Amino acid sequence: MTVDGSPYSETFSLRAGGYVLVVEDDGAAANTAYYTDNVTGAGYTPVVHDTDLSGAPSLALLQGAYAVVWYTGQAYDATFTPAEQAVVEAYLAGGGSLFVTGQDIGYDLVAQGSTADQTFYQDWLHADFISDTSSDNTLTGVGGDPIGDGMALNLSGGDGANNSTWPSVIDPRAGAFPVFIYNGSNYGAVRFDTGHRLVYFAFCFEAINAGGTRGTAMSRILDYLIPGDITPPSLAVTGPAAGSVAAGDTVTVTWTASDDTGVDEVEVYLSRDEGATYSSLALLAGSATDYDWATCGEAVGPARFKVIARDAAGLQGVGFSDSLAVEDPDGPTAALTYPVGGETLNGGNDATVTWSAFDCSGVDSTRIRVSYDNGSTWSLLTEQGPPDTSWTWAVPDTTADSCLVEIRVRDALGNPTIDVSGIFAISGTPLAADGPAGITAPVLARVFPNPMRGATRIAYSLPGAMDVHLRVYDLRGRVVRTLVEGPVGAGYHEHTWDGTADDGRRAAAGIYFTVLDTPGERQTRKIVLAR
Repeated sequence: MTVDGSPYSETFSLRAGGYVLVVEDDGAAANTAYYTDNVTGAGYTPVVHDTDLSGAPSLALLQGAYAVVWYTGQAYDATFTPAEQAVVEAYLAGGGSLFVTGQDIGYDLVAQGSTADQTFYQDWLHADFISDTSSDNTLTGVGGDPIGDGMALNLSGGDGANNSTWPSVIDPRAGAFPVFIYNGSNYGAVRFDTGHRLVYFAFCFEAINAGGTRGTAMSRILDYLIPGDITPPSLAVTGPAAGSVAAGDTVTVTWTASDDTGVDEVEVYLSRDEGATYSSLALLAGSATDYDWATCGEAVGPARFKVIARDAAGLQGVGFSDSLAVEDPDGPTAALTYPVGGETLNGGNDATVTWSAFDCSGVDSTRIRVSYDNGSTWSLLTEQGPPDTSWTWAVPDTTADSCLVEIRVRDALGNPTIDVSGIFAISGTPLAADGPAGITAPVLARVFPNPMRGATRIAYSLPGAMDVHLRVYDLRGRVVRTLVEGPVGAGYHEHTWDGTADDGRRAAAGIYFTVLDTPGERQTRKIVLAR
């Protein structure tokens, strides 16, 4: 690949902090392999930027690296140009990690440089320039130092670049520490770790004459510059597989995640546009391995999930699910709750038609019709939009004994559901607006809300006092809950079912029936219990 115009032959994946940047700033010398080989040997991916070909590297390129290795070799002129100084200052001021090596940097910037050059050298390389030459090509590591301890360097011969002609002598400035010392008391390398991290060799790293020693030195330098966790979590999304689900179903997103220091948190995202954009669904503890997504209330169409696992260092692993189709082939659930049959409405007065309606894709409209001849002919009364579940009907001043009301509820996709009341009557003698409707027989009037999620109310009317049994049954005909058992007075009554059985346990989601038993008559209505 090419980074900032510099060719590099190795193939790798870039991610935030995913490489070590090697800045080749030694002119035409061919010493890059001494750096790339040892960066690779230390377990990192090197990316090379050649200043001779591409000028100063960008700040973004430096900030995208775990650390930066900047070498000037034997160069003694323009080792750090003003543009290069500016980008290094910005990088270190932001907390960067830099290894600088070259034998004549102090000579160029301090002995021959401007005041600005000298300030850069002292403030950002954290050294005082003492001498252009140590007259010594052997160095010993400072005892106890994380880089130099126990090491001995020879800059002559061997399989090194053999280019150590003017190794410089430096002293650490305030806050810096010596790393290597020439025979005697002259220092050749310093390190600094307050606010940013820096290692400065005032000699050529490539001149170290033994490959094993170079490898050890580079590994220690990078360990010092790149402390802590650098390995992102490994994550794989294992479900859902490609396919389809019905609106209202629950989709379980599953994954596996691991990390060398532990997964700290997992975030689940959802895309409804095939991965073009994602929105966050949930932020979970790192031990989580699944998440349930309720499709109810979600639009139909494709759904794709992204899962991100993060460790304590903020490194992250990312995985994606297959695309899943959310479909809604069924119509909504809908039920008239008034009139339901058995009532006598007062002609010339208003009556409130009520109903329940629900659909996971959303209810679009409700059409209401009336028949005065037991369904032989129908008249349109109104068409209501969501979220209406009631409508005031001006009952005609007429007399009819075989009336029906029909609702046709459509969901957002146009799927319909129809519910028709039982037969009711209209009396042509108007009563006062607040007078009660005439009840001539027991009526199981309504269940509302239906579907129910917490509790629902079951309403019924009685023409007189009588024994009443009001129970809830499951699909197998077993009594789930007894609400009323015994004599009840005339009039309108409501009882609440909270979704629990007689033994106090919560009933499972599904279809149930409320049954009103009165002397000589049984009436039934369906209840949908949702969770």
